[in-house]
Amino acid sequence: MRKILVLLPILLAATLVLSVEASDSPQPKLIIEGAENSELEFTLKGTDTMDVLPTGSVIARILEIAECEDEPCECEECEECEVCEVCEPCESCPDVCDATVSFTQFQVTANGTNYTNGQAFSITRGGNITVRWKAPGAATCTASGMPGTTSWSGNSYEPFSGGTVSIATGQMPDLDDPANYTLRLVCTNGPNLSVSRQVTVTVNPPESDPGDPVPESCVGVPTLEQASGGVLTRTSECVETGRDCRSFTDVFGDPFPGGGNQQQFSLRTNRYVAMRFTVPQNLPSNAIGGMATEVWFSALGGARLMSFTSCPGDFETDRLAAPACMRRIDGPDTQLRWARAGNENAGQCPLTPGETYYLNIVFTNAAPGTPMEDITWGCTDPVRCGHLLTSSHNVN
Repeated sequence: MRKILVLLPILLAATLVLSVEASDSPQPKLIIEGAENSELEFTLKGTDTMDVLPTGSVIARILEIAECEDEPCECEECEECEVCEVCEPCESCPDVCDATVSFTQFQVTANGTNYTNGQAFSITRGGNITVRWKAPGAATCTASGMPGTTSWSGNSYEPFSGGTVSIATGQMPDLDDPANYTLRLVCTNGPNLSVSRQVTVTVNPPESDPGDPVPESCVGVPTLEQASGGVLTRTSECVETGRDCRSFTDVFGDPFPGGGNQQQFSLRTNRYVAMRFTVPQNLPSNAIGGMATEVWFSALGGARLMSFTSCPGDFETDRLAAPACMRRIDGPDTQLRWARAGNENAGQCPLTPGETYYLNIVFTNAAPGTPMEDITWGCTDPVRCGHLLTSSHNVN
């Protein structure tokens, strides 16, 4: 009788008979029967799992010393394999030395385009990258190459059934010039089985935009992007191409309060809008209105926070002009309502003529009053959420 070390997990390529043996022991045992009446026996623990692949191979997630029921052998006569030390005659035990690790999927998505191993792309800091992979036969996968990101560099993942990770480049170091990075994933099973995939990512600094200046009064006021550590980022894309969603006038075609036209509004994963507008000086004293939302496609629906604030990307209740300036909207025919300051009621946000405001929208399950650092993306669709958005107003 001798002992071998079974790695976590091991891909057993031989034809095996698997059974769980009941005994007086409180813990069940797994017996793997091999050639020449040999067998491996394991006492199963609560964390041990096992998959039988379509090919008939087996991935066993077990880590312990196993008993191999056969006659002792002369180790100097055997040929040692790289994964584990098994003496001749090797065929007397199940072949645990045929373990293999491979990628059956490696896909990197950025800017709506998919990339694979060896390719290169660029992205503006603040954009998100999604990595999907499957690496059967691997025990662990280690990510590297995107410094500062909490979901990627330095993290280890279990590739047993594949993985999907979203990388927020807004967490990476600030840039004055473009910088190149190697986004890399290495999957291993033991010290001698390793495969890797990688892409080259050029991260560009955010473009300066003199047309969308931050008001001096907002300098130092945290945005949702800053509070989330770059996970949630402000976007200029929420309707048809060519319309800048940082501007109310650009989106609706008329200055605030708009002409009542409707837009098909949608946001990609981990995006929000801060739509700038200025209340006209000649706004009637009894003017009221609202930002109305209606269901577009149910598959794109989702709860959202909407707010009127003096600073972009602000969802802090402490800085609201009134509680009615923020609402969690989850359902059809609901509005974020407003009225000219001085004539508002409890359900209307007061807007002062001549003042600049931002309409902020993010899809999330968070309620008003949630600290901005705790607001996370929430959407029923994995790619984007959307609804019909209408700016309406009348004279009361």
